[in-house]
Amino acid sequence: MKKCLFTCAAGLAVAGSLRADLTESFGLTSTPLASGVATTLDLPQFNPNLGTLLGVTVEYGVSFSGISVILTNIDATAQTGEASFSATGVSLASTANLGNLPSDLQSLAIRAFDIYDESGVQTLAASGGGYTWAPGTEDAHDLAILNSSASFGGYAGTGTFGATLIENFSEDVAIGGSGNEGEINTPASTFYGSVSYDYMPVPEPVNLAGFGLLLGGSRWLWRQRRQLAC
Repeated sequence: MKKCLFTCAAGLAVAGSLRADLTESFGLTSTPLASGVATTLDLPQFNPNLGTLLGVTVEYGVSFSGISVILTNIDATAQTGEASFSATGVSLASTANLGNLPSDLQSLAIRAFDIYDESGVQTLAASGGGYTWAPGTEDAHDLAILNSSASFGGYAGTGTFGATLIENFSEDVAIGGSGNEGEINTPASTFYGSVSYDYMPVPEPVNLAGFGLLLGGSRWLWRQRRQLAC
């Protein structure tokens, strides 16, 4: 009885290892770039030799760092001021190696990764009162999840698929009174992309060997029972 339970458990373990789905992920990040400068991120395709592709998740995004706007009131009376940061047109422009953007990523391009943030209204003291707005990092990203084998064509192979990303941003200052100043820096933008592949792996030789042992053990038990019955 113990031998039977052990054999059944081994069989379940082998069967489970044969059916387990795996995930393989890759990611890339660009160097910091100035506004309006395009960059291409090439991500690895899924190697069909690993198994059967079940799903693909692709994500692209942009991150701005070092944003800083200084408001200065040189009016003789106290004033209010506000700063804002916006980035539009952050988009997937083209692909590097596939010739055109996979249709399933068009939705990412349409969404355009728009960013908008503002400091809120600030009170600036008279004759030189100031305020520095430094919101830190602004980030926007989006992803596409593909579960249909009809969409896998551009992602299967031994090469790469690439998307070219470009952005344009603006910083604005609004201060009441007259003769007031706004100092705006030029933040750096960093693009990033990632892809994850869910797949059913090709059975490994050790699993096949284990399955063979399972069959052999079952046959041995059958013979033992037959001899006892006689």
